[in-house]
Amino acid sequence: MAEADDFRARMELLADAVGNLSELARKSGLSRRVIDKYRNGESDPSRVRLVALAKAGGVRIEWLADGTGPMRDEAGAITPNQIDDAGNEMLLEAAIASAMQWTVTRKINQSPERFAALCLSLYRMLRRNAPASLPPAAELTQMSMRILDDMGPILGVKPGS
Repeated sequence: MAEADDFRARMELLADAVGNLSELARKSGLSRRVIDKYRNGESDPSRVRLVALAKAGGVRIEWLADGTGPMRDEAGAITPNQIDDAGNEMLLEAAIASAMQWTVTRKINQSPERFAALCLSLYRMLRRNAPASLPPAAELTQMSMRILDDMGPILGVKPGS
């Protein structure tokens, strides 16, 4: 394993921790080109991008920035409550899209207010149960649809209503 004595080496370790450079780019919301510039020492990340990279890999910001301390905290990963804004947006998007698909495929008619409440309930459930590393959108949609099937009767939503 490479020594974590400079930023380029830490970027390599970070990419290895999440799988590869493309996965690091996806999880951090940065382009692969930007990731390559950091890895090659052509550029340094802004504070905001450094935070995004650290969160994407579940590593300590101090370690990523200058090599101070251990790579990860004692728990070794970020918790579901620490999902960044991009993760929250992804969960919200999955909740709305899944609720829309669920109501259409099951022929459920409801008011905009009731639909909004359904989306909010689903989002909160996804947020509470989200793993530290969010699954791909397709898996989130499948998970959401199962939750809606279970949750619908509890909320009083049934096909044809």
